[in-house]
Amino acid sequence: MKDQSWKNKSSLSQHSLQCAERRNRHENKKKEDKKNKYIGLGLIAIFIFILITMSISYLTPPTPQEIQRGKELIAWHAAKQYVISSLNCPSTADFYSDRTVIDKGDGLFEAYGKVNAQNLFGATLTKRFKITILNGLDDKWFLIDVSFY
Repeated sequence: MKDQSWKNKSSLSQHSLQCAERRNRHENKKKEDKKNKYIGLGLIAIFIFILITMSISYLTPPTPQEIQRGKELIAWHAAKQYVISSLNCPSTADFYSDRTVIDKGDGLFEAYGKVNAQNLFGATLTKRFKITILNGLDDKWFLIDVSFY
């Protein structure tokens, strides 16, 4: 009889340990779930903050200086196309980053710059240029004058 009671006590203590382990796992899982919930909420808050910040920056109208820089940049790209079409070997054109674009008003722009390009003999030459272009209706660009020096 004693041996059986000892076995019962041993199985009860093992059962108690298993219950305690299950309870600890359950509590740890609840803590982990709570932690993951807060991390998820934090990520959502960060996403909403970024979304609001971006939408505010898009809703802010551009300044006159930004508008002017945009016009000059568009004029520069149009001018480059006319310069490229004036070269003997247009595929070899390599423009210097140093450039000047002047808005003369009424859609008229002057652009100054330098370009490296090959001539008909394959020699690469550096050419300075001055180009005058006109921004017409529907943002079509017209060549007024181009000169290399």
